[in-house]
Amino acid sequence: ETELLDLTLVKDVRTGRSTRTPKEAKLRELLDVGNLVGRLENRMVTVVTASDLVNANQLNFIASQEDEAKVWCEQLFALSSNLLSHNLNRDHSLLKAYVKLTLQPNSEGKIPVKNIIRLLSSDRKRVENALESCRLPYGRGDSIKLEDFSPEVYRSFLENLCPRPELSSIFKLQGADDGVLSVNQLTEFINNSQRDPRLNEILYPPLRPTQTLALMDRYQPDKGLLNKAGQLAGSSSVEMYRQVLLAGCRCVELDVWKGRTAEEEP
Repeated sequence: ETELLDLTLVKDVRTGRSTRTPKEAKLRELLDVGNLVGRLENRMVTVVTASDLVNANQLNFIASQEDEAKVWCEQLFALSSNLLSHNLNRDHSLLKAYVKLTLQPNSEGKIPVKNIIRLLSSDRKRVENALESCRLPYGRGDSIKLEDFSPEVYRSFLENLCPRPELSSIFKLQGADDGVLSVNQLTEFINNSQRDPRLNEILYPPLRPTQTLALMDRYQPDKGLLNKAGQLAGSSSVEMYRQVLLAGCRCVELDVWKGRTAEEEP
């Protein structure tokens, strides 16, 4: 089975004296032989990975030249320390999960259903029902052909896995065509349903289509229309607010309920 290293788990990348060079004389001699240029430690690249601040692991690589090791060190560290890679939006997170599934096929070149269940950390029965709805193999011991699990099928699978009927109702009421809203439809929805009617229209004028388009470009830059999609289900936790703030987020949306019953509106 193919093993993947998530760049978000890379905590440090170094070369030179800070690398973990082999101490065994025979191994050092083996790595230093040939036409390799430069000192061994300057050709070493140590990648430190960890899922938390305690359990760290090291992966050691060796380059043919010192300059090559330096380039790998600088570029890999730049990628792993990019805050955007640690704070992906929903669409990019789902795309990342899809790519990971397609890069880890079994010996037959298929995607094991158990990998989908494990990756999504969701209820097994829900995953099986969603796969069945897409007319895909859904047994725990089954596998799915790569060509049968296209991005379009993957999106349909997610919508079956996490249905959002309330969103469907909103889109239907706004006259959405095939599950998408135009710029004008979204502008009308924001101004009529989301805007506080007590606001002064001179000081706080209603949103214009150009402003709506700017919002769409910001939050869904690859789409000309706003597309509805379900979000992965999961329990909420106050701890997550702490984590996102520590990661650099400076704006958090809070939904506040007056009571505890499911029927009460926020």
